[in-house]
Amino acid sequence: MRLSHHISQGRLLYFTHDQDAISVYQNEHFRWLTIGDVVQSAMHRRLPHRLTLPHQWAMMLPLLYSTPRSIIEFGLGGGNHRRFIHALYPDIDYRVIEYNQSIINACAHYFELSKHVHEISHNSVENWLSTTAKKVADWYIYDVYQPRRFGEDRFNASLQQLIARLPQQSHLTINLPAPTHKEVDYWLGLIAQKTSHQHFTTAVPQYKNVVIHLIGRSTQGAAEERGKPQRRILQLRRYQSLTKNLVYDV
Repeated sequence: MRLSHHISQGRLLYFTHDQDAISVYQNEHFRWLTIGDVVQSAMHRRLPHRLTLPHQWAMMLPLLYSTPRSIIEFGLGGGNHRRFIHALYPDIDYRVIEYNQSIINACAHYFELSKHVHEISHNSVENWLSTTAKKVADWYIYDVYQPRRFGEDRFNASLQQLIARLPQQSHLTINLPAPTHKEVDYWLGLIAQKTSHQHFTTAVPQYKNVVIHLIGRSTQGAAEERGKPQRRILQLRRYQSLTKNLVYDV
């Protein structure tokens, strides 16, 4: 059944009167976060660790062949990635950079993150890159919401800097929501120059998201060591136990 059917009606829990107009709604099964009129993320109330949107699955693909020890995510949203990954690996060092304090407040109160606010930094990507970019993570996730103006292409400088400074041993996952062909060509051309990393792209079926992964070449040997058959089988079984019986648009 389509997720849009499940979240077509809900009770308003939270609303901000600022420019972003952030809202939180819920019904019997789901709680979801909207920015303007866009559903940014949705949480299954009974199983909050479950991913609920197809592009989130595409963004988690690196977990199938490597196990990061540390993650830095840019853009908090409803905290779906963090809840999912911590359900798989409770001891992972997971930090989030989020510019909008209203989103942090909403997630802390409504999206199962009240005990983990200390792991969320109220900061912009640009400021983080200029002040704390020496901190190296195994995996960076870039999922920053940017409202589009009519006819506008998005080539933000912060993502360009992040790609340029990406450590050789680190992964980077980028979510491009509804990019234009010009934007996709631009980012793929820029990433192709990053010869220290392999990359692959996923266009999410029936959605407008394009997800790009940069995989650090120097981590492949370590990933193979961590990925010996019996351990990988156990990890994949746990992954499957967390990912079955999900609801999203198909």
